Amino acid sequence: MCDGSMTEKQQVLEKVRAQIRVQFERMAAAVQSSVEYATDEDSRAESKYDTRGLEASYLAAGQVEQMEELSEALQSFETLELPAFSEDAEIQIGALVEADLEGELVFYLIAAKGGGVVCDHEGCDLTVLTPESPLGAKVIGMRAGDRLENPEITIFTVS
Repeated sequence: MCDGSMTEKQQVLEKVRAQIRVQFERMAAAVQSSVEYATDEDSRAESKYDTRGLEASYLAAGQVEQMEELSEALQSFETLELPAFSEDAEIQIGALVEADLEGELVFYLIAAKGGGVVCDHEGCDLTVLTPESPLGAKVIGMRAGDRLENPEITIFTVS
């Protein structure tokens, strides 16, 4: 179980950074492939109903957008410092949260970017939540012992 100490939080931060780097590299490779296909001679329209090239260019554009979001998240995490929180502190950016979500033990790292990134740390699944996400918006400001109805969540610790 994650204990929330600063050393533990630093390890979590490194795991998240590594996961974002992996996702960024995969997305960069996917973008390269999509761009190559979209501009390849074989993807030119053979009739007015042939949309392969157009579809490939839309795919490449969407992947570029995702790659840019991952780049922003990576930049954010490269400079992110995780502050220490007291036992009764409110959940804010930089908090490592242990909670029960509908009967399952979960861990969240609250951050400005990188929402949805999941990594494993010493047997714990850690999910990055941003204040813009529906769940992130609900848990910001909560404290250990607080509960939500929908989704059913109980905050155990904030560190």
